[in-house]
Amino acid sequence: MANKEADEKQFSLKPVELNLIRAIQEQSNVTLSNTISFIALERLAYDVTEFTRFRVEDNNLYIKEDEPQEEVETA
Repeated sequence: MANKEADEKQFSLKPVELNLIRAIQEQSNVTLSNTISFIALERLAYDVTEFTRFRVEDNNLYIKEDEPQEEVETA
């Protein structure tokens, strides 16, 4: 079987193009997160916090709570 990456072609992007792609990706991530949070709150009555993490796989929504990270003080 041929290496898939061997068939790829690489092109440089301008900084403005990269910034545009990053902004669109961030908007998409926010929209997706908001939609899943809405489903969790409204239909599943799940209390969403800043530590709530979602994963969609095999037609299922998986929800877990990350542990809050302790802030490390530097001397």
